[in-house]
Amino acid sequence: LGFTVIMLADIWQWTPFMFLILYAGLSAVPKRLIEAAQVLGASSRTIFWRIQFPLIRPLAMIAIALRSLEAFKVFDAVYMITGGGPGSTTETISFYIYMLAVRYYDMAYASAISLMLLIALAIVIRLFVKYAIEKGGA
Repeated sequence: LGFTVIMLADIWQWTPFMFLILYAGLSAVPKRLIEAAQVLGASSRTIFWRIQFPLIRPLAMIAIALRSLEAFKVFDAVYMITGGGPGSTTETISFYIYMLAVRYYDMAYASAISLMLLIALAIVIRLFVKYAIEKGGA
């Protein structure tokens, strides 16, 4: 139950920002392209997937990258809602690093885990950017 509450709080926190990013992208799509597709008889689904989505793909990639990075930093919700408990059931990697460094004073181990997390996230983001560039998105 604790993890579900944390997940809901995180979704509540980030959904409006993601919505605004994607809405701004959809608002920037030229209206003449949509009107031309409507004149040619395209359905609204076809207009979205064939015209609008390819144009907002770079923004969608940025939104996904931002959200992915922030998902690893879910500390505040865990700390305020459950404190990592009961036991360690709602403990995330960022909360675990905090516990090691602040509560248990194991700075070396916390630093090592932080560095490994940084390297892993850098690799994932690099692969993500490479994929986005290959697809022509960014």
